[in-house]
Amino acid sequence: MAQPDITTPIDFEDVGAKQVRYRPQDDTRELRLDFIIDNNTHLYDTKPSEYLSYVLGSEMPDTPAVRLRELGWASALMVSADPSRYGNYGLFTFSVQLTPEGLAHRDDITACCSGI
Repeated sequence: MAQPDITTPIDFEDVGAKQVRYRPQDDTRELRLDFIIDNNTHLYDTKPSEYLSYVLGSEMPDTPAVRLRELGWASALMVSADPSRYGNYGLFTFSVQLTPEGLAHRDDITACCSGI
């Protein structure tokens, strides 16, 4: 079955700036931040989403991965991009494996990852 072609734009005034909290049944310490992005597969020659995910998740100085580990708030940070996940929109994701101390700093970690 072919993936449907979605062309309806998202009204970010209606769906943006929402924060969802839930209580997991398993004991996990992961913070996942998903951002909806425009489909940029037409930029296949430069792959901006993939490039940005590589840089943000790398071990270069002053990147979120290094900052969070130096603060003792995260043991790992993975960043991924899927520019055509929803047809005309894509998905950019931060997945942070939190330390016990990092669990108490979820809002600071969110600010670090989303304030880039």
